[in-house]
Amino acid sequence: MWNTPLQLGSFVEDQARIVGFVNSLKKYVPEYGVQLAGDMAAEQTFKFLFDYSDLTTFEKTFAKRVIPFYTWTRKNLPLQVEQLMK
Repeated sequence: MWNTPLQLGSFVEDQARIVGFVNSLKKYVPEYGVQLAGDMAAEQTFKFLFDYSDLTTFEKTFAKRVIPFYTWTRKNLPLQVEQLMK
């Protein structure tokens, strides 16, 4: 059924994004209306469930090979600092 572990991982992450989007959408619809709520829900989803393909060429070719868990660390540390400041 699954050709590669990458496809399985992508499927699982997509399911998490869908659940996060729907959950955020439920939170924002009564307050802001459907269109703005959709935009806000998408923003929240991508804020906390990272897009691992959003990297520069340098990061893709060098940093990911040298530093273990580079992408997760690069996206998670600023988010953690921001949340701690709140």
